[in-house]
Amino acid sequence: LEDRGHFAGGRPDGREILAASSVLVRPTAWEGMPNVVLEAMASGLPVAASDVEGVRELLGPGADAQTVEYGNSHTLADKLLTIMSDRQVAERLGAENRRRAERHFSLERMVGAYQDLRESRIREKSGV
Repeated sequence: LEDRGHFAGGRPDGREILAASSVLVRPTAWEGMPNVVLEAMASGLPVAASDVEGVRELLGPGADAQTVEYGNSHTLADKLLTIMSDRQVAERLGAENRRRAERHFSLERMVGAYQDLRESRIREKSGV
């Protein structure tokens, strides 16, 4: 991976890095809300990730094509090779991810969901 991958750590220029990337690889064991997956989806990138909490929910119907059981590095490598070796697959997954991010996780949608939650809590407390 030395000549093809970059392990950049935490960076303030994440959007620029995603824009210059071909795929997001996320092999981690846990992350409460995998925001980097959502950011990659919004950027139109395909994802190769461990199927851990939150990832499948974000990827939705496209999860099977982009996730593997955590710890299975050989299958993750195979998934990554499949995505990277077929431009049509990568473009299709990236486009599906972008559409899903826009449809289900847009700022307007998330603000509306929080507003609905807040209003339901107020109704619960007031007994309405």
